[in-house]
Amino acid sequence: MEELGLREGERLVLTVEGESIVLRRLPDFFAEARRTPKRLRLAPEELERASVEAQEELLGARDAQGAA
Repeated sequence: MEELGLREGERLVLTVEGESIVLRRLPDFFAEARRTPKRLRLAPEELERASVEAQEELLGARDAQGAA
């Protein structure tokens, strides 16, 4: 385990590839999120429109309109 840098309790994925069994680490979502660059440019109107659409999807159109 030391050679691979594995820690006790670490989660792995086991797959079968041809005649081989392969163990891989699960990617750490938060480490990946910190490592990759983020670029998003939205005008305030676009942000508001996306927010209302998400609320309509989650809450239903009537509740989202009441929140606006």
